[in-house]
Amino acid sequence: MKPVRFSNLRLMAKSPAHYKAALEGEREDTLAMRLGRLVHAMVLGGDYLVWDGTRRGKDWDRFEAENFGREIVTASEVAQAESVAAAVLASEVAAPLLDGAHEQTIEWEIGGRKCQGRLDVLNAAFITDLKSTTNAEPEWFSRHGSKMGYHAQLAWYADGAKAAGLVIAPRCYVVAVEMKPPHVVTCLELTGRALDMGRRAYRLWWERLMVCERSDYWPGYVEGIAPLDVPEDETLWIDGEEVAV
Repeated sequence: MKPVRFSNLRLMAKSPAHYKAALEGEREDTLAMRLGRLVHAMVLGGDYLVWDGTRRGKDWDRFEAENFGREIVTASEVAQAESVAAAVLASEVAAPLLDGAHEQTIEWEIGGRKCQGRLDVLNAAFITDLKSTTNAEPEWFSRHGSKMGYHAQLAWYADGAKAAGLVIAPRCYVVAVEMKPPHVVTCLELTGRALDMGRRAYRLWWERLMVCERSDYWPGYVEGIAPLDVPEDETLWIDGEEVAV
């Protein structure tokens, strides 16, 4: 059985069916995702290859097979990512938060079940996650991060690093960089409250996952018939007219 990774575990917040589908199917790969990975590679010293030819035919098939598992990008994507990475590398605030081992894969166990995490930066005193974003304003990013489960992700990494014997009680940081000019870089530290909430969140998803694995039952959002209503704090519009609810 494959180790549990956070990118899949967080899908339990949506539904077990989504978790199961992620394990069995191909992941969505958008331009924004590729650019985000490319920025990571440029900042953290990761590997990537440039291919500007047509992505079909014998030449492409051979190139892809020879470089299976490696990040393959276009020259245009490199040009877009370079200025973003440069902004991160030029940040005096971000520099010490990037000091450590980069792109470290760690493994640990919870109740005998293998878990895995890939940490952007692992230091004896802290862990740092690099995030590309549309908005690095602290309040907006905090709200966005809460919805995306960043607090749970960092708690998962911190607890995993501790369980693996790599750190004791690491501080958790995020270096957020905007993908569009002027590529503002904001550095944030996860609060103790957010860390505790993140830990409760991933443990809840974990418990739900263990139940699903034991039963091999992976339900969707609800079982049976759900009500279709208008929430009390919403406005209902019909033919352009506001209707009181």
